[in-house]
Amino acid sequence: IISIEGLSCNFTGFISLANTIPFKNIEYYPLIMHIGVIEAYNFPTKSDLFVLCRLERDQSGPTTKVLDKTSTPQWYEFIHFIITDENEDLIVEIRNKTGKKSKLICETKLNLKKYLDGNIYFEWLKMDKVNLNIALQIKKENEKHMEMDDIYNYIDSNIPDNN
Repeated sequence: IISIEGLSCNFTGFISLANTIPFKNIEYYPLIMHIGVIEAYNFPTKSDLFVLCRLERDQSGPTTKVLDKTSTPQWYEFIHFIITDENEDLIVEIRNKTGKKSKLICETKLNLKKYLDGNIYFEWLKMDKVNLNIALQIKKENEKHMEMDDIYNYIDSNIPDNN
C-alpha cells in the first residue's frame, strides 16, 4: 500500500530504486541451517516418531517423515531452513504422531551462535532419557553444504574396529 498525503492505493509489482541506492549490485546470500537427522535411541515403547525443528519464535517448522511403530528410529534425512536472526535458538522436538495430531515426547534448545563457522557438527542430543543423533551446519546459500555422504563417512569412521 502506498500512501501520499491522505490518499492510499494498492500497488502490485516492484519499485526500482536503482538510481537511489548506492549498493544496488551487492549480492545477498542468506544463512541456511542444514540439519541431518540421523537416529534416536532409548524410547520406552514403539511409537510413530518424527523430528520437528523450529526457531524459538516459531510455533512450527520443517519435519522428518514419520517412522511407524519403532523405538529405534533411523531417519537419515535433511531438514533445511533460512536463519534470519543469528541470536535465536533452535528447538529440536521428537514427536509421536497420533492420528491427525502429534504429541511432544521431548525437546531441546540449541544456541545457533555455536554453528556459525560453517563446520559440520555431529551431536548426540540428550533429551530426557532419549538420545538423538544429528549433524548441524550453517552456511550461506551459495556455499557448498553437507551431504548425506558426509554423514555416512562420519558414521563409518566412528564405528569401533573389532579386529
